Amino acid sequence: MEPINVATWTRSRFLVEQLRRGGLDDDRLQLVAAADGVVGERLVGHGGVGAVILTGSWETAVLFGRLAPGRRLLAETNGKNAMVVTATADVDQAVRDLVRSAFGHAGQKCSAASVAIVDASVYDDPAFLRQLADATTALRVGAGTDPATEVGPLVGPVTAALERALTVLDPGESWLVAPRRLDTEGRRWSPGVRIGVRPGSWAHTTEWFGPVLAVMRAQNLDQALDWQSAVAYGLTAGLQSLDPAEHRRFVDRAEAGNLYINRPTTGAVVGRQPFGGWKRSSLGPTAKTGGPNYLLGLRRWRDGGPVTVEAAAADYRRWWARHFATVTELAGLRGESNQLRYRPLAPGVVVRVGEGGTDEEVAKAEAAAAVTGTTVVVSSRPGGGGRWRQESAAAVAAGLRAAAAEGRSLPRLRLLGQAEEEVLLAAAACGVTVCDEPVCGHGRVELVRWLREQVVTRSLHRYGNVVYPPLELR
Repeated sequence: MEPINVATWTRSRFLVEQLRRGGLDDDRLQLVAAADGVVGERLVGHGGVGAVILTGSWETAVLFGRLAPGRRLLAETNGKNAMVVTATADVDQAVRDLVRSAFGHAGQKCSAASVAIVDASVYDDPAFLRQLADATTALRVGAGTDPATEVGPLVGPVTAALERALTVLDPGESWLVAPRRLDTEGRRWSPGVRIGVRPGSWAHTTEWFGPVLAVMRAQNLDQALDWQSAVAYGLTAGLQSLDPAEHRRFVDRAEAGNLYINRPTTGAVVGRQPFGGWKRSSLGPTAKTGGPNYLLGLRRWRDGGPVTVEAAAADYRRWWARHFATVTELAGLRGESNQLRYRPLAPGVVVRVGEGGTDEEVAKAEAAAAVTGTTVVVSSRPGGGGRWRQESAAAVAAGLRAAAAEGRSLPRLRLLGQAEEEVLLAAAACGVTVCDEPVCGHGRVELVRWLREQVVTRSLHRYGNVVYPPLELR
């Protein structure tokens, strides 16, 4: 059994104290400190729990889903985050931001950059690697209680993935800066930089939480962007470049919830960068923490009265034009832009029509998909009628398991009518987001379920001068 994380417990207790000062009593708010194991599993799987909110690993999110299939789960999970450095980058700034992203908080933030993908012209310049090595070795490693410490201790025992990252090199790799264990408990390590990392290798695709940076050499920006998105996670992604055309290519192709241009990938600020990822960096509603849609996922919505398909479709179009098709500047700073936009869900949504599901609900779902540009497939049980693909619950479950086994991206599952246990169990085992709420005729509520949020943060200044034109996002 893992011990309770003291830092998490302290923060949670402080939050609960403030909420109680605000008027919440014990009937509405309780704090239970449960270590991993039987107690925690019983709490998560208890029938009296309506929803679970998690910040943790993807594996833990899937475990929670399996403990209570069909339970509403809002999980912010891991990241395997990379920063791309192009030939046009300001190398001084790139090294500074890269080292801060990789080794701040000892590399334990979920948004930390554990991979740098560097253009060949920069990578092959000995001055770049020398500067990266100097910046890494200059970091002060020490106790968390020492204000001068820049790289503190690990919050827990070294995991198997982190131990390999700290101690084992794969073919073609070498240490630019070899990490060193600095105490007998294995909680304090000097940061390490491994170079020569190959695409598709263990270090390229495996997430860890610790002070290790893997550096890759790319022939050009397109190759670098391919490698950046060729991982199962999509939390943060960074770019170091002084070319606005490269900024455009980056924001058009990067597959992550938070994009950062010419600044670190860590340090999201409330009110500027609502936080949350794509792909395996989230499970459940993809609304960002601190964003305009997060509270929508904590309630169950239904229409107050009958809404026709035509009226729903018209409301979807109205809200699309009014809100979801727009790009919102969140902070209004002169030196930094923070733009929120919406993208279609990928690879799409499977609408499963169970007993009690209606043609009208399916038509509304198809209208929402059409407005948002999200791919939709409608599947119904054999004999269920309709013009959709008819397949058994066993066939749907087998399809989910096969896609997961092959490592393919999985669609969101939208259940209309009675949920089928076999489908729910397979979805939970595969880490598929399930939405079992009725299709809502109000566009502000319904369209969130068909979209992904993305925040693009761009540092606009260098030496105090604004140097870029506005980035017009689509």
